[in-house]
Amino acid sequence: MSSVYTWLQEDGAVSHHGHATLELARRVVDAAPLPYRFNSKPPLTLRLFALASRHQLELVSPGMRPEARPESDLWGAAYESTRSLPDDPMLADMTVELLLRLGFANEASALLGLASTDPRDLQPCDIDVDLAIPQMHTLLRTSPDRGGVAELLLELSMSDRFSAYVRAIFAKNFVVYCGKTVTEHPELDGAVSHLTDGDGELELDDFHHHLFMQTVHRAVAFVPHMRGDVAATFDCLAAAEKCQREAVPTSRLDEIHWNDHAFPLYETMYKSALIAGNTSLALSAANSMIEVSHGADGRAWLALATSEASVEHLDEALTAARRAVALGGRQTAAGAFAAAQILGEFEEEDESRAMRDVAAAIDPLSPSLVAS
Repeated sequence: MSSVYTWLQEDGAVSHHGHATLELARRVVDAAPLPYRFNSKPPLTLRLFALASRHQLELVSPGMRPEARPESDLWGAAYESTRSLPDDPMLADMTVELLLRLGFANEASALLGLASTDPRDLQPCDIDVDLAIPQMHTLLRTSPDRGGVAELLLELSMSDRFSAYVRAIFAKNFVVYCGKTVTEHPELDGAVSHLTDGDGELELDDFHHHLFMQTVHRAVAFVPHMRGDVAATFDCLAAAEKCQREAVPTSRLDEIHWNDHAFPLYETMYKSALIAGNTSLALSAANSMIEVSHGADGRAWLALATSEASVEHLDEALTAARRAVALGGRQTAAGAFAAAQILGEFEEEDESRAMRDVAAAIDPLSPSLVAS
C-alpha cells in the first residue's frame, strides 16, 4: 500500500483517490489553483486504518505533525501550507479539502472559523458565498446532526446567493442524504427535478459537465433504490455510465478526474447489482473498480471477492480477498475476514484463524467480526 494517507508519499500502489490527493497536495503547496473539484471523499478514518494496517498507531495524532517527516518533503510542505486559510477562495477551498482528505476535520473546521458544527446554530446567511462548498463538506463530515445539515443544504439549494453549480451541489448532497437514510422528505422529488432539469445552467465545459451529470444521475439513483424500484435504479445508473463514457480526458489531470469519478459510479453499480441478485453485473462492476483504481484500492478487490464468492468461485474469491489484505488500509480487516471465511470452507482452519486474528487486530469492532 502506498503511504499517500500516512505521509503523502508515493511509495507503492496508488489508487484513483490517492492520485487525486497527491495532485491536490502538490497544488496546495505550490498555490496552483485546481479548476474543478475532485469527486472522491476519502473517509476521515482512512489515515487511521492505514496506520493500523502498518502497525503504526503510535503515529496517530489529532493534527498534522511536521516533525514526523523532514520539512523538505510533501508532508512537511503541506503542513506549512495548511496552517492558515489562503485569501484566494479557490486555494482556500483546496486547503480545506486536503485537510478533510487526510482526516483532519477539526483543523479544517478551525481554518474555516466554524464556531459550531450544530446546524441549529447556523443561519443561511452564516454560509460564505465563496467558501460555501468547503463549509458544507466540513459540516457533513463533522456535525452530529447530519439531518439538520441536510435541511440547511435544501434551503441553500434554493437561494439565489449562490451560482447554479453550487446550488446543484447542495441539492445533490441533500438527495444523497435522503436516499442513504431512507428519508421520504416532502421536498425530495422537487430537489431531484431541480438537479435533472437545471443542467444547462451549470456553465461547465463539456468534459466536466459530463462528469458532473454522472454524479447527478448516480445521486438520483438512490431515490428509486430506497423506494424499491429496481428498474428505475438501473435506468439512473445507465444514464450515469453514459455520461461517464461521454467525458473524454485529454490531459493527465483529466485522467485523474475521470478515474476519480468512475470508481464511485462502478462501486454503486456493484452494490446495487449485488442487492438485486445480478451477479454478472456485480462481477463486471467490480472488475471496472479494479481497472479505474489501478488495482490499488482494497474496496475493489473486496468487491471482486464478494462477487466471485456469490457465484461459488471460491478460489478466485480467496485470491481477491488476499489482494485486499496485501494492500493494507481501511479494507484490510474486511478482506482478512472474507479470506478467513473462505479458508474455513476449504477446512484450512489454522490459516483461517490467522486471518481472523489479522482482522481483529486492525478493527475489532468490524461489523463482520461482531456479527460472527
